[in-house]
Amino acid sequence: MEKKKFYSIGEIADKTGVSIRTLHYYDDIGLLTPAKDESSGHRKYSEDDIIKLQKIISYKFIGFSLEQIKEILSEQKFNMNLVDSLTMQKKLFEKEKKRIETSISAIDRAIKIIHEHGEIDSVVLMSLIRSMQTEDKQREWLESYFDKDVVDMIYVQTEGEMQKLDNVFIDFTKRVKELVGSPVDSPEVINLIEEYMKSTLSLFDDNFMETLATQTGNLDEINYDELEKLAPTPFSKEEEEWLNKAMEHYIKQSNFGEN
Repeated sequence: MEKKKFYSIGEIADKTGVSIRTLHYYDDIGLLTPAKDESSGHRKYSEDDIIKLQKIISYKFIGFSLEQIKEILSEQKFNMNLVDSLTMQKKLFEKEKKRIETSISAIDRAIKIIHEHGEIDSVVLMSLIRSMQTEDKQREWLESYFDKDVVDMIYVQTEGEMQKLDNVFIDFTKRVKELVGSPVDSPEVINLIEEYMKSTLSLFDDNFMETLATQTGNLDEINYDELEKLAPTPFSKEEEEWLNKAMEHYIKQSNFGEN
């Protein structure tokens, strides 16, 4: 039977780059508790301990707290081998890479918006950036109410089309904040809603509109509180209530959505 190999704390520190002081701390808090040599009382680390330490390093690198790491490790199988561990870590890094790329893309879009519009309401800009960062989750949310084909059509947009949508959104929110409190049947308000509808829908073809029309019944089932968590509104409560009334008035007076 092959003898189990152990490493001293100094050897582990050299191999992993984790300081002896940190390894002591991990032991003290129960995060990584190696066996003790019976004669000397010194810590001795097994291959399993090394695998566990590698997980800790990886989780820490992508932003998990030590408390979170401890909880994650307690839920995992203790017999996970090195290949399984590295495979799991790779998936975590890929997920983190996607999150970072999404954030970079959102920042790039925000920079273009600022260059295009100059000074922008910070609440509006943060709302838009948050919406960009949660597009994948918004997509999942939409797919719980609409067919995947419809959702795919919404998100398959070119960079130029996305920039146009961003600009339409910024211009629209600015005008809403300027006109809030105005009569919803005033020409200015009706024109605002109409232009916003036209600008947004112009990016979608007839096939999309026809497909969407067959699923308008799903609108009554939508839980908008869930959407608010993913894409927070740039409007105050007063602005939102006024905008809802303006939208309702426009839809009624224009028979919007009717065949």
